[in-house]
Amino acid sequence: MKRWTTIGLALALLVLVLAMGCEQVTDPLTVSQFKTSNNAVLFNAATGVQKSVFYVGENVFLTINDLYPNEQTDIQIVRKSDGNIIKRMLVISDENGSIVDLPVWFLNGFRKPGELAGDHKFVAHIEQPGVGHDWKIFSIPFEARDQITPDPGMGLVNGDTYEPLGQGIIAGQPVWIAGINLGAHVTYKFLLVNDRNNYTLGEAFTDVSDNGIESDRTEKDGSFEPTKISNSAVLGTYDIVADREPYGVYNTGDWISDLKHPGVVVQNPASGAHIIQDIACDAYGTHKNQFDSLEVIYGQVTAMVRPQGASEFVTVFIAPHKPVWMKGDKLFSLRTVGTHEMPVQCLWNGYWGYLPVIRIHGGSLATDPNPIKMWPGEYDVILDVDRNNVYDPGVDILDGGSVPGFTVPGKVPPVRFGASADLDFLGRTEGDPDIWGYFRDHIKTPVWGVLVDSLGGFISGVPITFSISEGSGTLSTTTATTGLNGAAYTVFSGLTWGKSATVKLEARVKDKDYVRYVLIFRKIPWQHNQGIIIHNQGTMNGN
Repeated sequence: MKRWTTIGLALALLVLVLAMGCEQVTDPLTVSQFKTSNNAVLFNAATGVQKSVFYVGENVFLTINDLYPNEQTDIQIVRKSDGNIIKRMLVISDENGSIVDLPVWFLNGFRKPGELAGDHKFVAHIEQPGVGHDWKIFSIPFEARDQITPDPGMGLVNGDTYEPLGQGIIAGQPVWIAGINLGAHVTYKFLLVNDRNNYTLGEAFTDVSDNGIESDRTEKDGSFEPTKISNSAVLGTYDIVADREPYGVYNTGDWISDLKHPGVVVQNPASGAHIIQDIACDAYGTHKNQFDSLEVIYGQVTAMVRPQGASEFVTVFIAPHKPVWMKGDKLFSLRTVGTHEMPVQCLWNGYWGYLPVIRIHGGSLATDPNPIKMWPGEYDVILDVDRNNVYDPGVDILDGGSVPGFTVPGKVPPVRFGASADLDFLGRTEGDPDIWGYFRDHIKTPVWGVLVDSLGGFISGVPITFSISEGSGTLSTTTATTGLNGAAYTVFSGLTWGKSATVKLEARVKDKDYVRYVLIFRKIPWQHNQGIIIHNQGTMNGN
């Protein structure tokens, strides 16, 4: 028999946990005061084994407490050898000041251009500027090794080369699996079952493959030869089960490819057509088409069509509904009264297109002077997969189409005035457009105003006045007129580390005045890296 000896693969879900009571920075300008949590641990969610080292094929997830609630949070994965930020996210903490099960690294060792081979030490660097209170800054060390894992593992492999595939496969292709460290001389039966996120002891398995249940006996090292468990994969999401005696039911000796997320995603090949799927959902991942104005909105998607040229990062926009989205349409998040949120920018499994449940529009606390809420109206949710701030069919994923992605019931105001700012988190190395993984150190950002009518149409030809109402900095222009996309912008420059400025936006539509504010923080760098976090905040007059 041909043995799988060239590479190992583990698809166990791994979670980084930061306990309460960790030290934090109170003076944002004293970079030397950055602290490492004494209570941070990494552990395998399937086995409960604590870890701080990750191997080829493993997924790293972050859970952190003791943050400010309902605040945007900047998370960076920094390579310590050169200080480069190789992954970066902007997400929202929950009402308890926690971020739970956030993916910060999918499939360690499946490298993209710009990621270095070999073993490296990293820091998960977390910052919250907060609004009107001290900054929270944490640094949590871990290692990633370009080696076969010593832990039990099982996953997809290429049937010809036996190289690992991760978790994605095209419909109609055969499904091959291989495993390591599963115990010496153990006979397993292999099943393809419908995906689920919990298994009950004694519960019967139902194999849904087209070629029955296979079996194999592991070698002395706990590995088994690559085994074909389906001749032709059918569109959907699945788990792979290595079923150990007693067979046919779930027991503690069985191995599941991924307990919390799909172990196998079978999808249609990439094309230039629109990818329309439900995205907006509740905290449990149940997709919804209607939300209350004060309700927290989450997003989740498993792409049933593989996006073209997928990146590992996506921006999530909540945009006014359009019955027809065209290539190149500008994307804006129509944020609402009291909000301090930018579009979420997060990591997803871009190798085939999977986003776990994540907050995309936060909630409010009882103490908030301006509750975060959605205007009544119709909205579409868009995953900007290539992160170019415009819509691209076949690349981006759209929750909408001819019907809205979701609605917020109530009387739609005649004018909705949104304010936002562009973030340039992920860039290419200057002079080498093929190398990813480095982040631009810009100290300027476009600040946008967008006007939308009650039917979701953009309002053009309206002057928007921009001014700095608090803090220092400069603007490229103080007045700009909305175009056909209802938007106008200025470019803000300035600030030093840990400082903020507020840009005021004013517009007059049909004899009524509207005012919005964008609060801009300049981030504190990890070593030489710098960036900008933007918080939208304020009220809208005349509504």
